[in-house]
Amino acid sequence: VWIVKFYPKVLPMYPVHTNALFSGLAFVGLVFAILLQKKELSLQRKEFELQREELASTRGEFEEQNKTMKLQRFENTFFNMLSLQNEIKRDVVISFSTGSRSGIRAFERFSHEITCIMDTRRSQGESSDLLRLIKKDYILKPERNNFKQYFGNLTQIYKLINSLDDNQAKNKYAEIVASQISPCEMFLIAHESMLDSPNELFSLLKNYKVFDASVDGDYKIYEELKSYLSS
Repeated sequence: VWIVKFYPKVLPMYPVHTNALFSGLAFVGLVFAILLQKKELSLQRKEFELQREELASTRGEFEEQNKTMKLQRFENTFFNMLSLQNEIKRDVVISFSTGSRSGIRAFERFSHEITCIMDTRRSQGESSDLLRLIKKDYILKPERNNFKQYFGNLTQIYKLINSLDDNQAKNKYAEIVASQISPCEMFLIAHESMLDSPNELFSLLKNYKVFDASVDGDYKIYEELKSYLSS
C-alpha cells in the first residue's frame, strides 16, 4: 500500500532511478521464473527417468514370464509327443513266420530278419551295394508299413525341437529323444532314412548328429550305414 501512495510522489522526483528499480525487479523476477522452471523441468525429467526404468523393469519381467510360459508350452507338447511315441512303439504288432511280436520285440525281430536277408545276399555274392540291398529287401517288406506312424511321430518330435531358438536347448531335447531310442530302432531308422535321402527325417536326425552314436548288439550293417548317413 505504501508503495502505491509513495510512488506518485517519488516518480516525478526520481524518474530514471524508479524505472531502473522496476526494470531490475522485473529482471530478478524473470531470472527467478527461469530458475523455478528449470527446477521443475529437472524434477519432471527425473520423474520420467523413474517411469522409464519402471517400464523397462516391467517389460523385462513380462518378457521373462512370456519366455517361461513359452517353454512350459513347449515342454508340455514335447513330453506328450514323447509319451505318444512310446505308446506307438508298444502298440506295434507284426506277424512273422515264427509268430506275432509286439512292441520292442517287433522292432528286434524285423531288424533281425532284414540283417539276415542282407547277410545271405552278400554271402552269395549277389550284391555288395548296401543302398541297393536296402531298397530291394527293406522297402518291399510289407511289415515296414507297421512302422509308418512311429516314423511319422518321430519326425514331428524333431520338427518341434527344431522350432526352438536356443541351440543349446535344441541339443538338450534331442538328446532326451535319442536316449529313448533302442539299437534295433536306430537300425530301422537308419534304413528308413536311406530310402529317399535326403528326406525330412534324415535331415533332422543328421542335424542333431543322431547317427554319430554307436549301436550295441549284432547290428554290423548299421556301422556301414553310418558312413552313408554321416557323410
